[in-house]
Amino acid sequence: MNPVFFATALLSIVSINALMAQNDCECAEEVRRRPRIIVLFNAGKVEDAVLEFTQIQRTGSPECRIAYCNAMAQVYFNKNESNRIRPLLEEERRLLDSIHCGNRAYARHFNTYGNFYLTQNNYPKAADNFLAALRKSEGTDYVFGQQRALTSLSIVFAQLEQFDKVLFYLKRAEKIAREMKNQDELGSILVRTGASYLSVYEKTNKKTFLDSALTASSSGLNLAISVKSTHIRVDALIGLANHARLTRQFVQGLSYADSALLLTPADLGYKYRYEVFRTKSQLYQAQRNYGSAAIFADSALKAAEKFNPQMQVNALAQVYEIQKQLRHFPPALAAYERMSVLRDSLSSIDKFNAINELEQQYNRVKNEKSIKDKLWS
Repeated sequence: MNPVFFATALLSIVSINALMAQNDCECAEEVRRRPRIIVLFNAGKVEDAVLEFTQIQRTGSPECRIAYCNAMAQVYFNKNESNRIRPLLEEERRLLDSIHCGNRAYARHFNTYGNFYLTQNNYPKAADNFLAALRKSEGTDYVFGQQRALTSLSIVFAQLEQFDKVLFYLKRAEKIAREMKNQDELGSILVRTGASYLSVYEKTNKKTFLDSALTASSSGLNLAISVKSTHIRVDALIGLANHARLTRQFVQGLSYADSALLLTPADLGYKYRYEVFRTKSQLYQAQRNYGSAAIFADSALKAAEKFNPQMQVNALAQVYEIQKQLRHFPPALAAYERMSVLRDSLSSIDKFNAINELEQQYNRVKNEKSIKDKLWS
């Protein structure tokens, strides 16, 4: 018998629950301001939300400093200021350890750290942190942490184009969001699900996936409107624009894309401009209007260059395709060479294998724990 497990098993349920209650490390000021912060984020008013975080920090408690570090790290994701994220997360971890926080606080930390590694295109590290967040939150009533970790894992597997796993994790996340009645998170999950179904359709050409994509994206848009979430609404419109492209409803697709561009918050500009411009380029490409397609492909690349290398790969691929169709071979070759070098630097079989191995290890540990729990129950 594992002596650590045996010693833990001797603790009374009462003492464990009391310990967890003492160690949630929740900042009362953050809890008080949270509804307003959610409204500001949903409206894309990131700078106004930052003012709220500053007020939270001024309380001076370590719990509120933890909340500030985590929140500001998420702000810097949106701004693509990655160099400012790691110091905040390292300080958060020191504070968590120093005041002996419980699983709930660590789950939030690992979820945020996983997002940091996503910005670095370090998918094994991202998966490792999201799985750690899932482990921590599964041992508590922190179902929001579970849902966030599951949604984030779906993003990692999307990078591997393993869409069966993407949909598996999104379905688990959707179930939790519905049980929590969290309309914001549910809207975001549905939009991601719609985009995933479109990707599966493009690989399989099975119309059922196209229909599922429309249902999920439309439901996501309706929820976004009801909770007044600008960023989910933009994501949904981009999904609907791509659905329209694949069903050859080009006028409708361009209308969706233009609506998304009009709604794009200034604080989240580059990410959404890249997605809208690339979608418009693909819509014009599908109509064989290669001149307009080239203009928007270049615009998408400019936006991607200011945000994320992974986006640059897809933007360069679009530039390459359009320039080749225009028979502009020198710029097509230049785009292809840039794309190949960047793609090779970001992805490898070793990285993909590492992520799948992490997932398998997590499932093995979870199954072993389940067996032990049954033996001791």
